[in-house]
Amino acid sequence: MTYKMTTGELIDRLAIVTLKRIRIPEHRAGYDEEIAMLKSEIPDGEVIHAVIVNALANVAIWDNESMVREGRDQDLHLLKRTHSLNGVRTRAKNRINELTGERQDVKLDCLAEREMEEWPKLGGA
Repeated sequence: MTYKMTTGELIDRLAIVTLKRIRIPEHRAGYDEEIAMLKSEIPDGEVIHAVIVNALANVAIWDNESMVREGRDQDLHLLKRTHSLNGVRTRAKNRINELTGERQDVKLDCLAEREMEEWPKLGGA
């Protein structure tokens, strides 16, 4: 008898590995392989992965904006990072829209493309 992970367990693992991919750059290639495998095992894995990336981007944006509002970090790098994270968020939403046959948001954001290499690339978007 073999143990098969449930869809919920697979999605949880996908979320964890996606976060590790963002935060632990030295293992990025291995995480990319695991993400690809997990997406292939999960029904609508591409959509779910894009939702995870969108949620993580929103958390990071919220944290950056909270630090600025609290006066903890008034450095311009947080403002640039938040702008770049908005680009990641838009790419995630566009990937979801592409996979579900809906319209794409067009935003020109070269900062997001240059400065966010730690965030997973979403196929097609």
